[in-house]
Amino acid sequence: MFVYVWKTTDGVPFYVGMTKARSRTFPRPQGGRNWLCKQKLEELGLDNVVLEVHTTADLAAAKKLESDLITQYGRLQTGTGPLTNLRTGGSGGESMSTSGREALRQKMLRNNPMQTPEVREKRAATMRTERVRDLFRGNKNPAKQESTRAKIKAKWADPVFHAQQVQRAVDRWKDPAFREKMQRSRQKKT
Repeated sequence: MFVYVWKTTDGVPFYVGMTKARSRTFPRPQGGRNWLCKQKLEELGLDNVVLEVHTTADLAAAKKLESDLITQYGRLQTGTGPLTNLRTGGSGGESMSTSGREALRQKMLRNNPMQTPEVREKRAATMRTERVRDLFRGNKNPAKQESTRAKIKAKWADPVFHAQQVQRAVDRWKDPAFREKMQRSRQKKT
């Protein structure tokens, strides 16, 4: 487990986090950061973040260290220090429950602008423009590049993956709404 502290070039800490993956300690753009932290990263620039990493033996030690560091430095939100952390720490690192994952998935679906018909049609219209179509013609199409084709063929050669995809297609076709949608789509093309 890793506990990391992001600091300004002046040595002022602004975020404390905990992760299982070393790569998550780096401040490159990625999910899971709160809005206040993202705002601070934009203000500083990713190249101007000083990284301090602590390695711990297990999850319990990482939770304690994260919580202790947040308490030590203090949070902007509570007026006790410079950290952008919105929580007191020590609560992450565990897998989300199935119900929690489903609740998050539903929330993300509701907040996804691509779920509105107007946005979907606008996106589809953009993809049909000559400029975009030209980007994917001939050898410009990434799917036609030999390296990509080799990866796709290798993936489909895996019998487990192949069986899953076949079953997924069969299951989707059993859904009357999906079948009707596909039939309408095919009629439009003819």
